[in-house]
Amino acid sequence: MYTGKVTYEEDPGTGFSAQVWRDIDLTHVDDPTYCNAIIENFSQPLVLATATPQGGWDSFLDTGATAQGVATLPGIFRLSTSATDNDTAGIESGSGVAGLFKIDSSSPVGHLAFEVRLKISAITDNAGFVGLTEEGFVVNNCLTDDDGDLVDKDYLGFHWDTAASSTVDFVHNKASTTQTVAIAGVHTLVAATYVKLGFRYVPTGTSNGQVTAFVNGAANTTTVDDVSAAAFPDGEEMSISAVVKTGSATDITLDMDWIACVQRL
Repeated sequence: MYTGKVTYEEDPGTGFSAQVWRDIDLTHVDDPTYCNAIIENFSQPLVLATATPQGGWDSFLDTGATAQGVATLPGIFRLSTSATDNDTAGIESGSGVAGLFKIDSSSPVGHLAFEVRLKISAITDNAGFVGLTEEGFVVNNCLTDDDGDLVDKDYLGFHWDTAASSTVDFVHNKASTTQTVAIAGVHTLVAATYVKLGFRYVPTGTSNGQVTAFVNGAANTTTVDDVSAAAFPDGEEMSISAVVKTGSATDITLDMDWIACVQRL
């Protein structure tokens, strides 16, 4: 969903972070022989309903939750729960059935970059996730009731739970294993304040392909250095997912300026 010119910017810029995207030539993202790409800047307003794909996105919305563009903020997409405890709102690329991206430890190709610019309305009593997941991840209770934990599916990305709603962890999991918290406390959310969360995968053709997490364009020094590990979603097709859940009778909004993932072929 490439919908316009993309520029590199360092924090505190609002565009793509140069270090996250340094292995991707964004001038070729519309070339199907170069990469698989989803670059969504929400310039075409979406109004999603549960299990009703639009513009390549599907959603799950509890009663009263919404997933749509913000009329007063052009180019901003908002996931909004209702003021009902455990209410969930989420979206997934590929219409919830097709994973476009795959990290494969056996392949010497496949450089991948993911990044999102987002803000959350509050930092108490809510949970969320942004990143890559197996197809069909965004459903009822993909973040479990009361604690906001991730269900046992394939995923790689950024997660916060209801017990510590301001603390973002960088996590990964392969279905039927145990979640790995690769970087605990990779970022501390601030209410109503934008942050850019991203990661980059660099393949080597061996198990030592490396994943690096970034916050506002700055790399974390702790990396994932063995993508063939049992708890990493090695060789799994994945989609972009973003989901938020309220842990109390308070509505929560997750605003996204843009979200993107590109993988070289």
